Amino acid sequence: MNLPLEKPTHSLIPKAQPKIEVPTKSGSKTIINAVVDPIADLKAQLKSHLAKSVDQDLINRIEMMAASKFLLESKEFDSVENIAQHIRKTLSLSVLDEFEENGPSLITNWALGLLQFPALLLPLQNKQSTKQIERLKKFYCAFLSRLLRVLKTQASTKTDGIRALFELTDQWRLDYEQITHTGFNETSNIRVGLLEPNAYAQEDEAGYLCLMHILSAFEKGELSSIPWRELNPKAQFGGYLFFVICLSGVTTHSQLKVIADISLMRQSLDAPLSSLLLPIDSSLRLGEVYDLEKLESGQNQTDRWIADPVSVGLYQRLRKNWKFGSADSNFYSKCIQEFLGVLKTMLQEQSSSSKSSLTGGQIYLLKHALLHFSNTSLLISASKAYQCRTLPAFVWHRLARDFDTKGLGYPSLHRLNVIELAPQKRQGKQVKVKMTPTDESASEEQITPYPTIDLDLQNHWAQSILDIADEFAKAKCNAPTAIAQLEQNKALLELPPETVFPLLSDWAGWLIANINANEKNRGELELVKIFLPPMVQTYEMYADFQDIDAESSIDEYDVLETESHYNKKDQEKLRQAWNSFHEYLIEIGQIQKDQFTPIKKDSKLSRVGSAYISEPEFELARETLYSQNADLPQLRNICLVVLTLAYRLGLRRSEVVKLSTAHISFLNGAMCGLSVQWWVERGLKTASSTRIIPIKALLSEREMLWLELITAARARGLWSTADLLHVSIEKLKKYIQNCKTRPITTSHNFLFIEDSYLGQRNKATAQVDKIITLIHEAIRSPGDSAAQLRFHHLRHSCACNTSLLLLGKHLPNSKKYLFNLMYGNPDAIEELNAPDRGPLAVNFSNIQVRIDDFELRSTKAREVLLAGDDSSGSDLYAVSRLLGHSSPMTTLTSYIHVTDVLVGGLFK
Repeated sequence: MNLPLEKPTHSLIPKAQPKIEVPTKSGSKTIINAVVDPIADLKAQLKSHLAKSVDQDLINRIEMMAASKFLLESKEFDSVENIAQHIRKTLSLSVLDEFEENGPSLITNWALGLLQFPALLLPLQNKQSTKQIERLKKFYCAFLSRLLRVLKTQASTKTDGIRALFELTDQWRLDYEQITHTGFNETSNIRVGLLEPNAYAQEDEAGYLCLMHILSAFEKGELSSIPWRELNPKAQFGGYLFFVICLSGVTTHSQLKVIADISLMRQSLDAPLSSLLLPIDSSLRLGEVYDLEKLESGQNQTDRWIADPVSVGLYQRLRKNWKFGSADSNFYSKCIQEFLGVLKTMLQEQSSSSKSSLTGGQIYLLKHALLHFSNTSLLISASKAYQCRTLPAFVWHRLARDFDTKGLGYPSLHRLNVIELAPQKRQGKQVKVKMTPTDESASEEQITPYPTIDLDLQNHWAQSILDIADEFAKAKCNAPTAIAQLEQNKALLELPPETVFPLLSDWAGWLIANINANEKNRGELELVKIFLPPMVQTYEMYADFQDIDAESSIDEYDVLETESHYNKKDQEKLRQAWNSFHEYLIEIGQIQKDQFTPIKKDSKLSRVGSAYISEPEFELARETLYSQNADLPQLRNICLVVLTLAYRLGLRRSEVVKLSTAHISFLNGAMCGLSVQWWVERGLKTASSTRIIPIKALLSEREMLWLELITAARARGLWSTADLLHVSIEKLKKYIQNCKTRPITTSHNFLFIEDSYLGQRNKATAQVDKIITLIHEAIRSPGDSAAQLRFHHLRHSCACNTSLLLLGKHLPNSKKYLFNLMYGNPDAIEELNAPDRGPLAVNFSNIQVRIDDFELRSTKAREVLLAGDDSSGSDLYAVSRLLGHSSPMTTLTSYIHVTDVLVGGLFK
């Protein structure tokens, strides 16, 4: 090592003080000594030394060390020079900390020598006391911890890289010991704890603590009240953005800029939840987001952002002052820094006041906290950590953009009367910010594509299909041979030909035959590789497509794309494969043309299924069924119960319409459950679709009696023609008792379809279509955007309602927000309040009726689905299991459209 053999001494204290000439009023000059900060002086000298010098021995050692490849493979280091620079820079930082805390010592002298610093602070003694060596060891361990931190996070531990960096540094230290002989000659060891990978544990601990100090000071009144109206407009707006980030959970620069832009474009927030509409598609110009005609038509797809109360208060009080001219892309960050500057000034004035209640420790912590947030990225990072520790997991994952949900579009919000766009008046010139990339925004994490799904290698059949397709693609076998091999594999399954696995095999053969006829189609073989894995993992082997309609097929694909986790490029291929597969099903007569709507290549699926039916609309649909089908008492009762089970229990179309009487279970004579299971007349989509639903959790007493009466009648080969919707509970019980006096004729028959259709799927499908058509007419009766509703939206509404019922307990101060949605659509309520309705009619216009209804249903749902009213943490899992989803992620991303209300309720 190129170390100085002499041992020069250097002390920062006796260094000659520079002279400064200060002119006086009389014209003479006074000579004074300038005060030199020894820490700043050492810092400057070290910085200059590291910039000008290179430790070539250290670089050579890194190059010779085989394990250094682990460091070069990591994203932290791109060269051996970079590794050496990191080691030396980290040691210099540790030296500065030690010098600032304890002054010149053996430790600082030893470390500066290791850095080949040209002048040492104190003479280096060869023989050191045991106490000094122990202090040196502690310093060295602290330095190592700081050094290795770059390769260790809460989310992952790069073990090989840590070991390589440690061994390299320790050998560097031992080489130095051979020259200095200080007595620190022991070989060090390291123990690395392997953490379980957790992608969501990368929290900004330091930022979180700083943010907590600031927010706590506000909450406890330790900081003086901010004179908001005395601040300049930039500081006011910066304060608004500060609280938007911290209290409304904004976690990306891009989202912050959109909120800031629209906040300045609007003059007030939308009622009743103090919200703003944000564009989903980045191609939508911000100035056109609130184009009413495009909003009402659904052309402008938006998400509703609900602000926290503090941000709302600031916006309402101060918005009129925010009249900015043109600004650069850093304008919003500058506003935030200006607000933080106000807080620093306030703290300085308060700390110097004799009336201040702040202690020295509190002043230090607040000063450090305010200095920490030198840019917006640090504030956003701290806010993420804050959200992780204070909000339910699904909420902060949503805020962190770990997944996307599908909120209700403006047409639905408008129909339900849960949004009122604020009237706008043009006031002054508004800020125009050119959105150009900046260094700060570049710090945002780039969204990486989801990894593609690996096909389960244990599924020999699925893998063999891919192998055959691959062999044909590489011209290792001809088309007849490949098709013959597919037929052999299909025969091994011993499954009905209409089920999904044989159909997938036949589709692959169909593609191969088409390619054999026209070589231009060879690229279609790629579709098999894209399509087969998610289909095999998503669908049960006995599932078929015969009962699905065109509207439901869109929802089916939406879920398939969500659960595939494909990146955008592979999603396009998946859509192409989905269309190709259904074209094949139509060609062989497995489904009809009207059962399928092709998925467009560039279609936005973000709003597929994103619709909701409120309680008044549901009640109006039931009334419509009865008023428009008075001459079909048997059919209207069937539709009534099918509609109710789909809306309350979230049953799919095929699951509910082809139920058997054997699927309704009883315990001690009382009906207790509904079993969704595979049977010969109806397959299931996935293995997770098999479930037993505790119907008492979500059905009212009258609704349970309807189901029990239908079940009892069908088990005896009968149909109920009574006016179920308007009859009293007492009469329903009497009907059931009378029915049960008759003998049971069969235990395996349809619940809602004639038994003559057993084993005749085509005729049964025609009967199902008739039921669905009547239900469509009923749920579309409110008009407006309800005209687009379809049967599958009953299932989506169940997901939303059940989420509100289970999570409502956590939001005692936000019930009005939940009620506005759950009991929305005043027009439907007005129709329901017609004077000719019977005594059993529910008056949803009465707020107390809403409260009583919600509390009763919420309590019952929590007691049954969560095994106790006080249970928490399992709410979304319960909803997912109710719907038969394989993962809560599917439920969140595709079915729960009220996340904005739940998040807003938590912030309120």
